[in-house]
Amino acid sequence: MKIESRPFLDPQHPTEWKITRVDFDGAQRRYAAANARRDSFLQQVMGRSRLVQLSNKAANRIPGMISTSLSGSPNTRFLGQHGVNFCIEPPSYTRAWETTTQILTRLQQDTKAIGSTLVVFSVPALQDVDGPYRKKIEAKAPDPDTVCFDQAPGHQRLQDILRARKIQYVDLLPVFRAITQSGTRLFWESDRHWNPEGHNIAAEHVLSHLVTEKLLIPEQPATDLEDATRLP
Repeated sequence: MKIESRPFLDPQHPTEWKITRVDFDGAQRRYAAANARRDSFLQQVMGRSRLVQLSNKAANRIPGMISTSLSGSPNTRFLGQHGVNFCIEPPSYTRAWETTTQILTRLQQDTKAIGSTLVVFSVPALQDVDGPYRKKIEAKAPDPDTVCFDQAPGHQRLQDILRARKIQYVDLLPVFRAITQSGTRLFWESDRHWNPEGHNIAAEHVLSHLVTEKLLIPEQPATDLEDATRLP
C-alpha cells in the first residue's frame, strides 16, 4: 500500500508523474485472506511441525534441489528480500535502479525549478550494520556467497547515482555501523525498524548537513502584527 500511494514516474513516459490510487478495499480483503490462511488449522499444524521445518531447512541447503525459477521458492523470496545486497546485481534490481535514477533526476529538476536543493540520505537496515543478525541471514541464504553485506552494494549504487548527478547525499551507513558496534541499539527487535535512538542519530546527521551546507531558511523577524497576535 505504501508503494501504491507514492508518486512514480511512468517508465514509458519518464517526463510524467503518475499517482496510483490506493485500493483500500482490495488491501483489506488481501489482509483478511492472509490472516485466514495463517490461522487455518492445516497451516498451524504445518508451521508447528518440527519435521516439516527440518525438511525445509535441509532442502534449502541442497544445491539445485530448489529451482530459482519457481515463484515463491526460498531462492525467489531471498532475492526479493536481500537482492539489493547481492554481490552481482540481479537484472530485476538493475531495472529498478534505472527507474530510481529517472525519479531522482526528475526530482532534482523539480527542486531546482523552485529554487530549492535536493538532499538524499541513506536508510541503513539492520542487516547492514549488525553482524550477528547478518550471520542469521547468511545461514538462511540458498548460497551465502551471493550476498556482500560488508560492501553494502545497494548503498554504493545509490551513492554512485547521486554523485554522477551532483545530488547532495548524507550517508548514514558509517555512523550507524559505528554506533551499533559500540553496543547501542538503533533498531527495534520486534520489526527491525529504527527505534527512537536510530531516528535521533539520523536526524542529528541530516540536520548537521543542512546547517553546514546552509540549506535551512533563516527565521524571518516577526512583524508588529505577528507580535501582537502571538500567543504567550
